[in-house]
Amino acid sequence: MVAEEHARGDEVAVRVAVLTVPIVLTARLLDIWLPKSLAWPLSMMAWMLAMYWLPRRTNLSLRRWLIVVSASALLAFLVAIFQPDLL
Repeated sequence: MVAEEHARGDEVAVRVAVLTVPIVLTARLLDIWLPKSLAWPLSMMAWMLAMYWLPRRTNLSLRRWLIVVSASALLAFLVAIFQPDLL
C-alpha cells in the first residue's frame, strides 16, 4: 500500500496546485466576515477535504490526507498570525 501511495504522490501535488485559486478566492471572501487568521485555514481545510473525493478519491488513505490538511491549515494559521501582509 505504501508503494501505491508513493506512486500517486504526484497526483496529490497536482490536486493541491489546482486548488490554489479557489482557496485564495474563498479566503478573501471569508476575510470580509472573519479575521484573516481564521479565514485562510478554514478555506484551505474546506477545499482540501472536498478535493479528497473530487473528481475521484485519491489512493492516499484518509488518515494521511487529514494529516496533510491539518498541517497545511496550521501553517496557514501561523503565517496569518505572524506575517499577515504575506497573505
